[in-house]
Amino acid sequence: MLKETEKYIEKSILLDSNNIDYLNELGSQKLKQSNIEGALKAYTNVLTTKDSNNMTALLGKLRCHIMLDMLDGVEEQFNFLERKSMHENSVSLRINS
Repeated sequence: MLKETEKYIEKSILLDSNNIDYLNELGSQKLKQSNIEGALKAYTNVLTTKDSNNMTALLGKLRCHIMLDMLDGVEEQFNFLERKSMHENSVSLRINS
């Protein structure tokens, strides 16, 4: 079933290669199939070609690094995500005030 949904996601990407949600979903599908390297490639693609600050791709890439035991830099990535999240929450509070 997961292979079938992955096929439809890939077709969707062919139709709209700029859709970041499709690209992130491809990473998610690869993770569900235990294709960690494929997921890492999909998330890295989002970050390098579409949006270097995409939270879904950043978290997906971090998860892949942990699962692949690529722990060099994981703490730094986690700290970056934590600061980014705190900044976004701060901006949201100012806008809603």
